[in-house]
Amino acid sequence: MARSSSVLRLLAQLDPRLWELLHPKVPVLHEAVRSVHRRGGEVFLNPQPLPPRELLRLETLAAARAVAGAVIAAQFAGRGAREVLQEVGDDWCPTRPGVIPWPKHWPHPWPPGEPYPIAEEIDRMAQAVQAQAAVVFDAFAAGIADERLAASFAELADRLEEAALTDRQTG
Repeated sequence: MARSSSVLRLLAQLDPRLWELLHPKVPVLHEAVRSVHRRGGEVFLNPQPLPPRELLRLETLAAARAVAGAVIAAQFAGRGAREVLQEVGDDWCPTRPGVIPWPKHWPHPWPPGEPYPIAEEIDRMAQAVQAQAAVVFDAFAAGIADERLAASFAELADRLEEAALTDRQTG
């Protein structure tokens, strides 16, 4: 359970309403549950841009779902799901410590070799993204009947969760 609380703390970096689950005496949970049902309508009716954390949360969810769909399609096309998920895991869980997790095929938004001024905040957000993606892939693992495919999703979910809960120094 302590591990689940740690994951919730990381996810709360993206959606502060989750702090209510960690601190049940805060009487805002009812409003948070109600807002989930109308969130899509609010986004389309509100001309204001989404706050960066909300946008990051939504984009992480969309990316994880797109990856899951691509993995399922790759499985049907004959490519091994484990191979595709391994590449995704390599992008989202870098093996070099002290480096901001950035997909290897994307250009960096800062000059190479120079520290990024908000590296610590980026690291916290990266951990929150990893935690949220872990929850999404774990949900896919639980809902898929194909045991090998479910095991591949569960393996990536475990890897993302471990990476999210690992303390690291960014550079």
